Parts: sequence; C-alpha cells; structure tokens
Amino acid sequence: MEELKNFLYKRIPYYSTLGLELQEIGNGIAIFEILMREELSQNGMIHGGVLASLVDSSCACAAFSLIFPEGYIT
Repeated sequence: MEELKNFLYKRIPYYSTLGLELQEIGNGIAIFEILMREELSQNGMIHGGVLASLVDSSCACAAFSLIFPEGYIT
C-alpha cells in the first residue's frame, strides 16, 4: 500500500493539499481519512467540496482495486 500511496500523492498533489490519507484499499474497498483543519471549513463545518473529494477519491481507488487487483503500479 505504501507504493500506491506514494504513486497517488506524487501524481495527484490535490490529495496532499487536502490532507487525504489512504488507510486501506482492496477488494472494492478504499478508506481515506482527512484531518479537519480550519482552512477546510465553512461556518464551523467541513466544506462540502472537501467531502465530495473524499467520496470521489474513495470510489475511484475502490474501483481500481477491482480492475487491477494485483496492483497497477510497476
């Protein structure tokens, strides 16, 4: 998973900017965590765009885990 994380953060700097942390991936499941920070909030709650990015990233990585179950990084 470390190799995949390095690939994602290098190819998609947006992950690092938001602070998305891939915690688990495999068999159609991808779990990300994000630390709530002031700059990601609006009116004291996490901004909807941040949540949309979290959902989008989780779905994409979960799909990749099914399409490329052995990993797609060489």
